[in-house]
Amino acid sequence: MEDFKKYFILVVVSFILTSGISSFASEIKVGAGTTASSSVLMPVKEHFEKAAGVNLTILNYGSKAAMKELDAGNVDAAMGAHTSGELIDMLKKDGYEVKDPTAFQETIIEEPKSYIIAVHKHNPVSKLTSEQVKGLFTGKIENWKDVGGKDASVIVIWGTLLEASNKHFVDTMLDKEPVTKDILGVTTMADVKESLASLPDAIGYLPAGMIDASVKAPEAPVSKTKPINIFTKGKPSADVQKLSDYIKGEGQKYIKK
Repeated sequence: MEDFKKYFILVVVSFILTSGISSFASEIKVGAGTTASSSVLMPVKEHFEKAAGVNLTILNYGSKAAMKELDAGNVDAAMGAHTSGELIDMLKKDGYEVKDPTAFQETIIEEPKSYIIAVHKHNPVSKLTSEQVKGLFTGKIENWKDVGGKDASVIVIWGTLLEASNKHFVDTMLDKEPVTKDILGVTTMADVKESLASLPDAIGYLPAGMIDASVKAPEAPVSKTKPINIFTKGKPSADVQKLSDYIKGEGQKYIKK
């Protein structure tokens, strides 16, 4: 009887350990750029792992280096806000020749986003040109009266932790000129929206999906991001395909818009 108890305990412990290991029986490694990592992969990681039983390792190389690692066979997939052709050209300029450019497959994993200029809902300004937007965010225009508004100092709301979206906004809307140093720094896009809704003289930018009655979107240029793509060398593995399908489906609930 004592031997039976020992055997039973051994079997139970073995089952628990085996179950724990098998819950993440497979692993995929994905090299990614900052935008893909912060806005797509990190938000879905925990939920995908639970749903698919696949361990997702995110290697935040930058999209160019991720493509190089994919070419070398060190990762299962790469992700970035570029096409495979663009990344291959970038690597070529760095002196790295991709072995077979035709071997890569790419799929749009996240559609382009539109960033909209937003102000307080009672701001009288209804239209801004690209030069006025640039002047307001770089600090060259410091008073709303210079763009048809009231006599009040402009308050630029800036999400200090939104590195990827900020870089895109600066590149596309400010012609790569730095944003003014005199900002009101917040963290998330939700914080940007909350500040715009509460400060009458504020200006910022928001994803189109966050624009509602709490803020005002004057007629102004729109900043559009590139789509985020997932790349594989040859046909995606079953687990990479699971990730791709999850991101485009259930994972949309968790992705930062």
